[in-house]
Amino acid sequence: MSYKENKKLYQNTVENINKIGSYGGVDFLLRDISKPIAKMGYAFIFIILSSDLCIFYSIYNFQNDFESLAFLLTTSGVAFVLNQKMFVMFTMNNYVHRIIQEVNIILERTSKYPNQASMMHKGMIAFELIYKAISLAFSTAGVLMLTISLVISLYESKKYLVLGHIVPYFDHKTSPGYEINYFCHVIQIWLCVVVLVTFDFCFYGHVFIACSHKLSMIHILDEFDRITETTDATPNLEEIERCLKRLIVEHQSHVRLIRNLSDYTGMSNLAVVFASMSSIIFTIFALVEFFWIPGLAFVIVIVSQLLLFGTVGTMYIICVERFETAIYNCKWYLLPLRTQKALSYILMMSQSPIMITIGGYATVDLQAFLKCMKTCYSVTMMLLNRTK
Repeated sequence: MSYKENKKLYQNTVENINKIGSYGGVDFLLRDISKPIAKMGYAFIFIILSSDLCIFYSIYNFQNDFESLAFLLTTSGVAFVLNQKMFVMFTMNNYVHRIIQEVNIILERTSKYPNQASMMHKGMIAFELIYKAISLAFSTAGVLMLTISLVISLYESKKYLVLGHIVPYFDHKTSPGYEINYFCHVIQIWLCVVVLVTFDFCFYGHVFIACSHKLSMIHILDEFDRITETTDATPNLEEIERCLKRLIVEHQSHVRLIRNLSDYTGMSNLAVVFASMSSIIFTIFALVEFFWIPGLAFVIVIVSQLLLFGTVGTMYIICVERFETAIYNCKWYLLPLRTQKALSYILMMSQSPIMITIGGYATVDLQAFLKCMKTCYSVTMMLLNRTK
């Protein structure tokens, strides 16, 4: 695959997702950080901060209404995640610019070698598919939450809101207070979908690109084997040096890519995990205690998000281990001593690589997902037993 094809596929996807972000003022992928935030961005900040005030007001208002308070706590975790991601998008988007710049450099460099270019092309295809899948998933979840609450309201002739918080001074149980609250929730869900699609796409998409880049470096190790197999007597030192230089350059480029991605998403990953766990706990509690049907769709979405979160992290760990194994299995013993020392250094770096973490406390993988689910189960059972 040519450099132009891979670059076009990458840039088109980035531009599409940046366009979606511009609908909510969070076009952080391509926004010039030297320029002020657009008016839509300030409107987005105002709506998010207004939602925070509504949550605090609702906590005070529902302090004697346990059912409404439980419903409020189910969806308040989403607001916490939005605040964290809003802060990251508007203050740390220089990391995203470095990531995009590094990916473009990698695409240009690997385009000279067919095997590496083909592997990177697979990463670009996955990058585009993730954009479509995440957009569809979050959009569908938002529409389902709005539709289910509206259908239940019409079927039971009772006012059901989509989110747990209410707008101050508007009675959500009568008209027109219910309609005003519902309209505000529609706007908040729209912004929530925009933020989650853009931010999560940036995270998941670039993790897949990092996986493809890691696997593409294995082809350089295959070049070492090819050189040693085709050489009868003394190895071609010039060709070996060229392959070694390629491997070192690609490895250092990969380190920069993952470091920027980890620094950009670390604290947001921590916010996502804790907010998702709290939402799961209170949603299941409200579902069991009050038979809150819309919460079923809500908890499925959150659990699926955490599962995808852990799966993508595990995929990257597998790619790192495959690269480490490829260094072990290459015919390093037939290479010159200088090359063997360089490979041992790269192997040592690969044994303690930079990982994508949850705020620096734990690695993003399926094991972390299982720990989260166990904690949610234990806390939920404790709450249910306490209320009996």
